[in-house]
Amino acid sequence: MPQATEDNPHDASIRASPMFQSRQMTAADLAVADQVLQAAYGDSRSFGTRLQRQLNLQPDGWMVVERDGQVLGVGGLTVMGLVGYIGLVG
Repeated sequence: MPQATEDNPHDASIRASPMFQSRQMTAADLAVADQVLQAAYGDSRSFGTRLQRQLNLQPDGWMVVERDGQVLGVGGLTVMGLVGYIGLVG
């Protein structure tokens, strides 16, 4: 494995890099996704109803990002014919 040297102190193989994974969001993720969005937008009001509606309209368009099994981000899109909606990214 390459090591950091005086010539290459930033070798990519030795830098810490958290492992993030994205996956399709499911109804089981709605509560935690709502918490993530509230924190991201600094709003204590629930995004649950909007998020549920968007997930119902485009179930394959919404994703969560996890690290070590913890949801850290959420985002997605809904396509309605020639019109699309990108939103609730947090």
